[in-house]
Amino acid sequence: HSTGLVIQSAKGSCYVKKDVGDGASYVAGGNSTFLFKHKIVAALGHNRFATTGEISKRNAHPFCQKINGKWAFGVHNGIVGNYEELCEEFGVAKPAVDSEAVFRAIARMRREGATIPDAIEEVTYYISSNADFAFAYLDQDSRDVYLWRSPDRPLTIFDAGKLNLGKWFCSTEEIFIDAWMSIKGPLGMLKKVSHFEAVPYRLYRIKAGKRSDLVSKKIRDLRHQERWSYSASHDENYTYGFDEDDLLKSMDEDKGDRSACTDKQLSLGSVSSRLWEHDKHFLKGKG
Repeated sequence: HSTGLVIQSAKGSCYVKKDVGDGASYVAGGNSTFLFKHKIVAALGHNRFATTGEISKRNAHPFCQKINGKWAFGVHNGIVGNYEELCEEFGVAKPAVDSEAVFRAIARMRREGATIPDAIEEVTYYISSNADFAFAYLDQDSRDVYLWRSPDRPLTIFDAGKLNLGKWFCSTEEIFIDAWMSIKGPLGMLKKVSHFEAVPYRLYRIKAGKRSDLVSKKIRDLRHQERWSYSASHDENYTYGFDEDDLLKSMDEDKGDRSACTDKQLSLGSVSSRLWEHDKHFLKGKG
């Protein structure tokens, strides 16, 4: 229903572009041209399938919050139940979209002195009994990207360091493969990219740095209220498992539904390259 991107340049500035429509119409409408005018250190992208709130540019992800003079940006895949109670608990105005309520609550805590991990944990604990989610959160000040999820929403982290392309993330391996193979030539061989599935309720941080030396680090296991039954095992060691010849065949044979998530999210996380720009839709103090 809508698509949005935020990037942070090597100079520290952040640029946002959101529009109504899917990713294809977003690109066809010229919205992505700003990507080619900046050297990027971090980026988030999101395709929204609306469940609460009208379909509009305003309600597209990423959502932006200003905290102590710097920006923070968040995207969410999932549903937050009874988010009116969340707003009341944390003393924030109720937005039109449930996802934005979470980022407002995190921002409120940070303005009151909480660290990013502490704010994320407190809000996650509150919603965990009545929400499903995969979150990505970009902090302008530190240039770091934070990632965390519940058991029922996928989130996969990819390491393209061998191609000098840093860390990437998206909901599923399948979505990542489709995107990568569609522009395979400029990016390099997929078999050089390793990956792992994020452990539920574990907070990760992709620390800003050189694109060949970005680190995805476990920060902590988040406190949460039990709701879901979940017993799958997870291995955080990166796995090289892509066979491009087989992938090309299977992509033609099987175009199955890969949209098990409410929001189909494909997000670039902390990728520094010479791409990208902005067509003057940049932040100048507006929330």
